[in-house]
Amino acid sequence: MDLNANSCAVTKKIGSGYGYTNSNYQYTNQVRTGNGRIFFAEYNGIVSYYDPISESIKDIGVVTTDPVIYKFASSLDGLLYAGTQSKGVTPPSIISD
Repeated sequence: MDLNANSCAVTKKIGSGYGYTNSNYQYTNQVRTGNGRIFFAEYNGIVSYYDPISESIKDIGVVTTDPVIYKFASSLDGLLYAGTQSKGVTPPSIISD
């Protein structure tokens, strides 16, 4: 995800787009970027965000095959990074643009 260029890469979308956030993303742990967007990790590697300009939720889709995105972090380079939770013997991964 490149926040400066307002672009991202999506591999596929699951089902009808229905998703739910995991317990790490309550209002006290919101991930707000410099452009005011608030990002939410959903189960099955899906990411959505709230766009304050349109006042709506946008679905980015699946950004990783790991089922749980554990934590987001925005960076000075304009990118949003995400770390996944390890599943079994599969090591966690870091996701960016």
